[in-house]
Amino acid sequence: STNTISSTLPLGVCPIYGVMSPDNRRTFILNEGSGTVTVIDSQQNEIDPNFPNGIAVGQGPVWADIYNNGAILAVANSMSNTLSLINISTDTFGHDTANFGKIIATVPVGDSPSSVSLLQDGTRAYVANRGDGTVSVVSLTTNTVTQTITLPQEPCSADQPNVLCTIHPLSIAATTGTPFGRVYVVSPDTNILTIIRTDNDTIYEQLPLTGAGIQVRVTAP
Repeated sequence: STNTISSTLPLGVCPIYGVMSPDNRRTFILNEGSGTVTVIDSQQNEIDPNFPNGIAVGQGPVWADIYNNGAILAVANSMSNTLSLINISTDTFGHDTANFGKIIATVPVGDSPSSVSLLQDGTRAYVANRGDGTVSVVSLTTNTVTQTITLPQEPCSADQPNVLCTIHPLSIAATTGTPFGRVYVVSPDTNILTIIRTDNDTIYEQLPLTGAGIQVRVTAP
């Protein structure tokens, strides 16, 4: 309303990404350098007093997504090759619950996870692993990797079409749907959008883009 800075809050080392809870009561900032998540009370514009130093996760957190109905924050830790699942439940008054901020599980995934996206039916998380060219499918029921999907390799160059190179996925977005949901994956290595179907977690289709894929978003989760 005034186009001025209303608050300046201290964060961890190298803040790289932020995400807000669906009720707009909490904002979570990933600090890549300190391996923490800063919790901001969005209503008060202040650091959550219950977590003055943030929530400790794995090394190099770079991306996060929220399971809205289940109040779970999923954090991809690029340097520790893990996915942190965190309880972010609040009560009807917007206060932290007793379990708020507790690590539900730390799930080993692929090499150098770069992003994560959750199905909003609460069944799975999909993690893009940039280091080894795979997508880890994580069950939110058992908190384990149930499947690892290897993305198709692409020709390394036009001069050597028969020499194939690993694709390093950078961004991923999952959406529910009928008769099945879809997971979209892009990589700056290629101008191909890979689509995974969620009923059997297999590659469904690959579509050409006009350029290299940097980030993918969906309008409805």
